[in-house]
Amino acid sequence: MYESVLHSVTDARPHVSWCIWHEGCTVFMPKDPSVGALEPMYPIQRIRQEMMALQAHNVIAMSLITGLNDDSLITMIKDCCSDIPARYGLREHFRWVCYHEGWMPEFRLWSASGLFGYIRVNYKEKQVHNPNARSLLASIRDSEIKGLVDSMFL
Repeated sequence: MYESVLHSVTDARPHVSWCIWHEGCTVFMPKDPSVGALEPMYPIQRIRQEMMALQAHNVIAMSLITGLNDDSLITMIKDCCSDIPARYGLREHFRWVCYHEGWMPEFRLWSASGLFGYIRVNYKEKQVHNPNARSLLASIRDSEIKGLVDSMFL
C-alpha cells in the first residue's frame, strides 16, 4: 500500500547539503579578478540540475529538491555552504593535505596566482581515500580557499 508522506521544506536540507559536501556539487563560479566582488553562485537551474543528477538514486531527495522554489533553494544552499566547513572539519582536512601530504608550497603559489582550480583538484586527489572530506571545497568560494591558504602556518 502506498502511503503519502508530507515533507517540510527543511526535509530537503540534508539532501542539498550531501550534494555539496559529499558529492561535490559545483555551487560557486571561479574567481574572476576583474570583477573583484565575491564569486557568485552558478545559476540556480544549473545547480538544481546537478543536484538532481547526484540524487538520481533517491526519489525522495529528488522530490524534495524539485519541490523547493528557486529562492528557497538558493537560501538553503547558502545556509548549507556556511555550515559545511565547520560541521565536517574542512580546516583540519585542508591542513592535513597541506602539511601531511606536503602541498603547502604549491597551494601558496597557486593561491597567489589565482589558480584555485589546481588547489581544488589536488586537494580532492589527496582526499580520494576519504569520501567525507574529498569534496568539502565545493562548499566554499575561491576567495575562501585563499583565506584558508593564508591562514595556514607551521
